[in-house]
Amino acid sequence: SAQSTKESSCHIHHPARNTRAAMDSSGTDVRETKAYADEDEVGEGLVDVEADGKEKGRRSSIRMRYLASNVAATLLMRCGVERDTVVFTLAVRLLEPLSGFIFFLFAPSLWPLVVVAMAVVAIIYICLTVLMMTFALPPQAELIGLAVGDAAGWTFATSLTLVESALLSWLLTNLMMDYTKRRIYDEVFALHEIERPSLLDVPFNKKVKETLYTTLVLVILMTVFLVLNVIPLVGSLLYVLVLAWAYAWAIESLYLTSAGLTARQQMEWVLTGDWRRLLEFELFGTCALLLQLVPLLNIVFYFTNVVGGALWACEVERRGLLRVLKGESAALLSSSSEYATSEDE
Repeated sequence: SAQSTKESSCHIHHPARNTRAAMDSSGTDVRETKAYADEDEVGEGLVDVEADGKEKGRRSSIRMRYLASNVAATLLMRCGVERDTVVFTLAVRLLEPLSGFIFFLFAPSLWPLVVVAMAVVAIIYICLTVLMMTFALPPQAELIGLAVGDAAGWTFATSLTLVESALLSWLLTNLMMDYTKRRIYDEVFALHEIERPSLLDVPFNKKVKETLYTTLVLVILMTVFLVLNVIPLVGSLLYVLVLAWAYAWAIESLYLTSAGLTARQQMEWVLTGDWRRLLEFELFGTCALLLQLVPLLNIVFYFTNVVGGALWACEVERRGLLRVLKGESAALLSSSSEYATSEDE
């Protein structure tokens, strides 16, 4: 008994033996295990804080994009214009291209896509502008100078040449940048958390028909009404007003085609439907074209106008206006359209 008491006493006064006794069956120190557990808890806490920070950042980014996409509506409401009125709708549509530019600034996911495309467009625009100023400006200045004098002739001819080069640049880039513009639409839909078929999934033959149809209409209008530019002061503005609805339709047709409307049905819907709809296209196109005439920045506005068109399409999707559109006339929608069927489903 005395020997047992002595061994027990010795055990109590030896920390090293105590430590060895604290080893678990796997050979891991219990104190180390507890320390690791504490570190894991701290790590999980840091992960939670980081996740909360990312979530707050994501929500802040979403909020900024929402405000950017609704900047026109916000300004109008602060000016006392009531929602769900004709004036409000038309004013929002007029400012939609500017909203597209502001939205682009707060949507970093769009930047890489647009920057690469801008580099290509910049090369096209610079080369075409140099060629137009070199070969098209002098003869036009001489021709206009016969009617208004040499000084005024060169002024009007320079304005006319800038308009021509901008529109020709748009025609070329419109054919070359189809993929980029559809990607922009898809990305804007994704940022607004709108689930729908990708615009890239539109069959190739429909893409070609849509592009050729809208381009043909624009070329005809550009050619027939080109003479308006010789009118002093207001000629270029009148020219823009004539082309505006067709330019807006060319942007919005990317979405309408993916929704199941043929190019002919779209034009009928724009021109022969409600006068307010045609005015919406006219106002959107006027602002977009005027932005296209801004030197250097017109390359940026070419793509942000598409962003503005995508914002308009988001509004159509959220409010269910496409189903209203389809219900206006059975002739507007081909019953055999694959995309019409998928939309109805």
